[in-house]
Parts: sequence; C-alpha cells; structure tokens
Amino acid sequence: MRLPEKKLPSSEQVQGARKLLGLGQCATLSEIKTAFYNRAKEYHPDRYPENKQKCEEKMKELNRAYETILLFLANYRYCFDAKPVQEEEWDQWKRRFYEDFMI
Repeated sequence: MRLPEKKLPSSEQVQGARKLLGLGQCATLSEIKTAFYNRAKEYHPDRYPENKQKCEEKMKELNRAYETILLFLANYRYCFDAKPVQEEEWDQWKRRFYEDFMI
C-alpha cells in the first residue's frame, strides 16, 4: 500500500495519534494495526445507532491517527546490510537514532 505524498507529521501529531490508538512508546506494525481495529470496533457507528454522529466523528479521528502513524512509518529507511552499520562510528549512530531511544 503506497500512501499519497503528504507532509510529514510532526512529533506532536505522532504522539497524539499514538495516545488516541492506545499505543505505548514502542509498537510493531502488527500491534499498531490491532490497536486501530480494536478502537474502531469500540466506536463503529453501526454498533451504536443512537450515537451515530458522535461515533462517526470518533472514527474520523481514529482514521486520521492511523494514517498519521502509517505516514510516519513510511518514511523510515531500512538497511538490510550489516556492513554500513558496523562501519559507522558510535557517535554517528547515536545521533541518527537518538530520538528512537528517548523515553
């Protein structure tokens, strides 16, 4: 699935989306999908016809949050060759991944 070119979400947007989906600081793609589907089941408009409008708004929020996280993840670059990582100096590596380890 290729997402359309969009502006990268800010750190605040990603954190807000993470909290809305009920995710911790770290999550796998599978955990993100499961969290989204579980929250979507909670607020699906067909489940609560008496609060349909409120549920529709909540579903829009959940969809935006899920899209925000997927957009954030789509911009990660993965390297499947260990050699460049092994040759990289510790200070370079630390600067490159520092934000991922902040708690």
